[in-house]
Amino acid sequence: MSDMNITNERASFQAIFALDIITAAGALLLLGLASKPTFRRIKARRFTSTDKSHGTPLKTALGTYLFLWPALFFLLVAYTARFVSDLLQTNGFIAYDSDLTLNGRPSYSISYNPYGTSVSTLSFLTALTTIFFTVLQTGGVWIHSSHIQSNGTGRTAPNTISRIWNAFIMLAMLATGVAAWGLGMTRRDTTLGSLSSIARLSWSNILDHEDDVRAIYIAHQCIVVAASLSVTAQVLKEYSTTNKTARGVCLSSKSGEYQADLHVVI
Repeated sequence: MSDMNITNERASFQAIFALDIITAAGALLLLGLASKPTFRRIKARRFTSTDKSHGTPLKTALGTYLFLWPALFFLLVAYTARFVSDLLQTNGFIAYDSDLTLNGRPSYSISYNPYGTSVSTLSFLTALTTIFFTVLQTGGVWIHSSHIQSNGTGRTAPNTISRIWNAFIMLAMLATGVAAWGLGMTRRDTTLGSLSSIARLSWSNILDHEDDVRAIYIAHQCIVVAASLSVTAQVLKEYSTTNKTARGVCLSSKSGEYQADLHVVI
């Protein structure tokens, strides 16, 4: 790979490759920073503080970390797979213009690339880990904002309606995403390259040529957009509520733990 030309002398593709590296490195850094507090909270096994002198006990950061840490892990795996996929594709012919659609990566001809099957596997791995990351990220934002409201106002949050709605929308995201990916796996064909109209090698090939898989995946993407808008609206509402009705936290020997937990959650 001494004479790599993964960009086909196109600055835009060089930027895509660089972004993959930067994102993977950033995910690794954030995962490392999150690991110590995550496992410390898991070891403590406490979602709330034990002292109720202020009414509703303050939430610890454990709920947030249970979403955050695996989300960062899947983000790291997804972009590492993209990066490795790009490197493997340098050994064969790459048609960048034919496969930059629907979460796809550059196409390649398996007859000229001994790593064609590996690249195919990496494309499906990227798709699956991206689905998991999206679901976990949505859940993390929701639970974090709810706990901030609970700690800031003394009200129980998330409430029952919020739990039901957000559980439903996250399960819908996960179910449609995994269903599309699983159906795509059944249509995958590693005997051909990815440049012909009958190719079923990469994840983007499947989305391009399999109408049922594409329909389910588009439904997944629509739910992702709806969930993002819903969570954003909830965060803004909770911020407004907390800003207007925030309670004071008195400091004492007993409330020192409260203060530490509140700072971690925020």
